[in-house]
Amino acid sequence: VALAAVLQADRCEILTDVNGLYSADPRLVPEARILTSLDYESALELASLGAKMQARSIELAKKFNVNIRISSSSSQTTEGTQIPLSLKKSGTAIEQIKVTGVATKDGFHFFKTQSQMVTLLKALKNIPVPLRFLSHQKTGVYFLIEKEQVVLVRQILTEQNINFEETQNTAIVSVLGESLTHSIEFFTSVFSQIEMEKIDLLFLTSNAISVTFGVGAQHKELLARFIHKTFITSKD
Repeated sequence: VALAAVLQADRCEILTDVNGLYSADPRLVPEARILTSLDYESALELASLGAKMQARSIELAKKFNVNIRISSSSSQTTEGTQIPLSLKKSGTAIEQIKVTGVATKDGFHFFKTQSQMVTLLKALKNIPVPLRFLSHQKTGVYFLIEKEQVVLVRQILTEQNINFEETQNTAIVSVLGESLTHSIEFFTSVFSQIEMEKIDLLFLTSNAISVTFGVGAQHKELLARFIHKTFITSKD
């Protein structure tokens, strides 16, 4: 992507072992479909939440207006995924939700610490990876950490006399779409499923274009399939 930007190429073709970006991981959700077109913001969000692409490349593409096409190296007949969005958006009602994709990622450990934010950040200032989904509560500070750094985090928290609880094998299930945070329908449906399946929800976070659920890794596939079936497959 950087080379395409310097050369001012018409587009950057990324040929890989899949036909493009999917609405979910096809290994978890058999009904997942190719996303033929995405805007930079959606592609970047998917990349940061677990989709199999380099987030930094999308950042560069957005900064230098590089057109990207992701498709299969073994079949040139597939349409692939075009970034940025090249198709006109269809008209939708105000506040009507539209789910684009479901991204999943596991390999995290979830920490609940009894600490003030400043105290915790000073203690962990030399950790070489970010604290994901950092949250400050009255009872302390919560965060996710990559499994490669867990031993170091445990050691530092213990040395600094910071009390903590740790949940291993944590995953995130992230839903990318439009108007999600305005939809009672969306949250009611997902939380009803979480309650029915007795899924322990560790945390919930959202921004303008995505909602992320933190759950045990054993529930990742079940929740991703439900959301995809309810808000993507059923809308076809």
